[in-house]
Amino acid sequence: MKTLLEQVVDQVVRAKRGRVCREFGVVCDGKDTIWDAAAAHPELHDAVWILDFYHAAENLMKAAKAIYGDDEVAAQRWHQKIRRRLRDEPNGADGAIRAMR
Repeated sequence: MKTLLEQVVDQVVRAKRGRVCREFGVVCDGKDTIWDAAAAHPELHDAVWILDFYHAAENLMKAAKAIYGDDEVAAQRWHQKIRRRLRDEPNGADGAIRAMR
């Protein structure tokens, strides 16, 4: 039986061949092995690669702690603000990256 990833790759190949889609995305969680498995398929190389929201928000908290150090209140406040921006705004990922810089 084919793995889920192989099934997805097959569908992407068929969609590209039939010109059903111009762009497509690959959404993975935060585990490196999942990203590596998807990246091993050349058919997916032109995808938009997306980290799922849960893990993105988790990494935002790590960034907040790195930025604010021992000031947990400021870190929480910043995290909630940027998390909301990431979730709700059309270019939220760009805004989150700018905020971390």
